Amino acid sequence: MDLVKIGSYSAEKRKNLV
Repeated sequence: MDLVKIGSYSAEKRKNLV
């Protein structure tokens, strides 16, 4: 698992929530 990928995925998920 890539921390960078996880961070990007989390950021995108948060943007979707907003």
